Amino acid sequence: SEVMPAPRERFAREWVELHNPCDATVLLDGWQLDDEIDGGGQGLSGQIAPGGLLLIELDRPIMNNSGDTARLLGPDGALVDAL
Repeated sequence: SEVMPAPRERFAREWVELHNPCDATVLLDGWQLDDEIDGGGQGLSGQIAPGGLLLIELDRPIMNNSGDTARLLGPDGALVDAL
C-alpha cells in the first residue's frame, strides 16, 4: 500500500507496507519483495492478519531513484501485486 524509496534523515532504510484486504490471514513464507528489474529481492516470512498492515524494512536498497516498481512475488515467483 506504500513504498519509501531513497529515505533521507527520517528513515534509516527503504521500506514497503503491505495491506491484506482479504478475510483470511496471509502467510508470507516463501514470498519476495523485489523491484522492477530482477536484482535479487528480499525474502519474506511471517503473516498479515485479515485487514491488517505489515511494514517491511528492506535489508538493502533495491529501489532505483530515477523511478521503479515495487513487486510482490508469491512463493511460485508469480507477480501478486505491484506499485
